[in-house]
Amino acid sequence: MTEKQIKDQSIHELNLIRRDYGNISSDVGSSPLVKEVEKRFNKLFSKSNAVKILVEPEQGYIVDANGKACEFYGYTLHDIRRKKITEINKLTEQEVIEEYKKQKLEERDYFINKQQIQSGAIVPVEVRSAKVNREGKNLFYFLIHKYNGEIKAVSEIEVDLEKHSRHKESEITPEAAPLMFAKDLELIENNARELVTLTQKLTESERTLRELNASKDRFFSIISHDIKNNFASILGLSRLLTQPEYDQKHENRRETAALLNLSSQKLYTLLENLLEWAKLQQDEIVFGPQRFGIKEAGREILDLFQLRADEKKITLENNLPDETGVFADQNMIKTVLRNLISNAINFTDVGGKVSLASYEENGNVIIVVEDNGIGIEEVNLNKLFRIDEKYVGLNTEGQKGTGLGLILCREFVEKNNGEIWVESKIGAGSKFFVSLPK
Repeated sequence: MTEKQIKDQSIHELNLIRRDYGNISSDVGSSPLVKEVEKRFNKLFSKSNAVKILVEPEQGYIVDANGKACEFYGYTLHDIRRKKITEINKLTEQEVIEEYKKQKLEERDYFINKQQIQSGAIVPVEVRSAKVNREGKNLFYFLIHKYNGEIKAVSEIEVDLEKHSRHKESEITPEAAPLMFAKDLELIENNARELVTLTQKLTESERTLRELNASKDRFFSIISHDIKNNFASILGLSRLLTQPEYDQKHENRRETAALLNLSSQKLYTLLENLLEWAKLQQDEIVFGPQRFGIKEAGREILDLFQLRADEKKITLENNLPDETGVFADQNMIKTVLRNLISNAINFTDVGGKVSLASYEENGNVIIVVEDNGIGIEEVNLNKLFRIDEKYVGLNTEGQKGTGLGLILCREFVEKNNGEIWVESKIGAGSKFFVSLPK
């Protein structure tokens, strides 16, 4: 899509959000209408090529941002959620006053601001906003685009204001005003209808195409490499076991059986993740959050991988506190931990260590899966949880994964009102953090 198409689409989405929330009275509570509006808003918010952030009005903290916002500002989602909007906005108080004057003069629906990105650069932007309610909280929704025009000085704005005032008084007579208004209104309505129709078609087709392409590429990658390779390995190893000479060589049979078991486990894990992810996309998974202890859940998962860890002489540590619990869907969180610990073992060298720990922060429990393995390059960290990216690292045996496990982890964690992020350095291991409600 062109930059203009992206802007038109996102402005149309903003108008839909204003319409939705404008049609909800203040006393409907958590009615089906509110839930439907929030569901529609969440979909528009996350799946977009425009920069979008949510800010709580009391303290000014950024409570959420979409993927494009993280890319634009240069921060991870975890980092951007720790910032206040005042840390990013860089207009002085006087500049804000003058910009409001100019906005009123030009009768435009956006505010020109200056914002600082992670590199330290100051970028002029157009900001449009709406008030929304998300999960019972009143928030400001900001839609942001780069501003490519010229920013006028304060003196020029004052001159324009004066000209604007004289023009209004001298050229628009009482007799001419109704006729001009009628013509303008008809033109606006015609353009608006055409723009809405076109934007709806572009939005739907672009979103569908993007999702289909991302899913198609991901599934092709899974099917053509991992499933095929694991089946080939299983067929080859099982063929060896049927050969007569293996009857006289006990060690050969044992080694081949171990490899056969490993290939079968990898294929099973892949198919399990694939089925779980497919069910999640179709809303077929029953979501049942409850409070449960994470130490016991962690012990079950570590026990599951103890044999594989022993084969690589990797130490598994469960440092989760006995008393710590979370409020989430237990099966989903166990799936998350299973994927994270499996990856940690795969990407840790012989003799390494994988540990589970946790701490509390702002009413949430942060679960940490840490290894001292090969690590991940910083440039690839933001790609790990995205289905439209194709970064897949090599484990200690030189084998590639699919990346589907981490995508499933992100979707399960977010389903439970949590966050997932990673810190890693090449050669120094990785830490995966999962934040869940206490």
